[in-house]
Amino acid sequence: DPSTLREPQGRPEPGRGTTSSGSERSALLIAYHFAPSSSVGAQRSMRFASYLPDHGWRPVVLTIRLEDLGRYGSDARPVAASTVVHRARVLKPFEVTGDWIKGLFRRRAQDETAGASTDRASAGKAAARQLSTLGRFRHWVELWMATPDNAIGWCLPAIWTGWQVVRRERPAVLYTSGPPHSAHLVGLALKWLTGLPWVADFRDPWTRRPWLASDLKRGPRYRLQQMLERLVMRHCDRLVANTEPMAVDFRDCWQLPPAKCTAITNGYDPKALPPRNLGPVPSRAPFTITHTGALYRRRDPRPLLRAIAILRDRGVIRPGDLLVNLTGHIDEQFQARDVVRDLQLDDFVSLNPPVSHAESCQALARSHVLLVIQPDTHLQVPGKIFEYVFFQRPILALTGPGATADLVRRYGLGLVVPADQAEAIADAVADLHLRFKEGSFGDRGFSRALEAFHGERLTEQLASVFNEAVMGREVDAD
Repeated sequence: DPSTLREPQGRPEPGRGTTSSGSERSALLIAYHFAPSSSVGAQRSMRFASYLPDHGWRPVVLTIRLEDLGRYGSDARPVAASTVVHRARVLKPFEVTGDWIKGLFRRRAQDETAGASTDRASAGKAAARQLSTLGRFRHWVELWMATPDNAIGWCLPAIWTGWQVVRRERPAVLYTSGPPHSAHLVGLALKWLTGLPWVADFRDPWTRRPWLASDLKRGPRYRLQQMLERLVMRHCDRLVANTEPMAVDFRDCWQLPPAKCTAITNGYDPKALPPRNLGPVPSRAPFTITHTGALYRRRDPRPLLRAIAILRDRGVIRPGDLLVNLTGHIDEQFQARDVVRDLQLDDFVSLNPPVSHAESCQALARSHVLLVIQPDTHLQVPGKIFEYVFFQRPILALTGPGATADLVRRYGLGLVVPADQAEAIADAVADLHLRFKEGSFGDRGFSRALEAFHGERLTEQLASVFNEAVMGREVDAD
């Protein structure tokens, strides 16, 4: 709440960033998703905030209010006592405007139908015409009022609160995490207001994200998105991407100096996961393949389901031999329950609703193989794969060429199969099932991955980026 902050006294002196004792610098982490949000987008910023004090940086967080968490609910994982959290409200102008437009068109539809005599057919056509116009106009207004994304209503409150936080906490560096990319607009404004060095961290691409509908890759709104991205690229002091291919893509697209772009992968935080007393891979049937998290857009489970049906028809598996456990929301477009019924897979597939993070971890620990479905996103690696590494279970990655496939192969984490080829998936599952029956899973060399993706090591890399950004600004000032 901004009212709890100390009244600003003049323009902040940028770059000082020490605590009252002068022992460490402060970093203002601007993240729409943060504890206690259950959004997967919160995990990266929470992990950095947890380990930054070990590297001489005191995290000060700016995020949304608790009452604005909405569908992201609440995650029970605590925030370190050393982390100061400030919260700004989320305005929702597109919802208010949408409701106003809907009411306006409803009244007009009522007036027109009332004047359409007693002809019910004419009245129905008038109402349908008004509703169709309403849908198009409301969609257009909401698109523009949700640029760059639905979090745009957080920008002005966050800029105001962030300005006061900078005056009070005197951070040495600004850090923004997106998506939502509106957070980068908050960082852009605060950089202009304060002159502080700014590190922009991208967990996903912006205007070149692969799932962006083709009709949204043209027109004035898309050009506005490109302009906003260009401003962020130009004015941030350092750019961080969570995969090397994404960092290269940003650098090449915007012709950025190589030294400005850094790749820091996602990772896992053992402090946020159960103790590592996991024991060996469960030796008893059924052979369990688990996916946790939502399946949506192009993350289609149907080729996997068809693969299981192929194995059953071949006589490779029988009821009780194998279980595919899909835990989390599955988009209705996939009609997963209908597919399971039509293929008669009730003995082999379990579809479960979303569960807490703790319950999800328990399901992973009880499984033999962990599943990733990540097609057509060659620049990105899903965050869940790093928690999968922690559990040291073989990974079945249904994906095409790109960052996810490269990571699985580089560290020897499991098998990579095209996401849309049911026969190839069936062969991979049969291979894994055979290894399970023969007891030949063994150690797949997870030690390198466990070291590379530990949250403490990744935060050390971010702290180095902070140091470089601040030193670069100090050199420029000299």
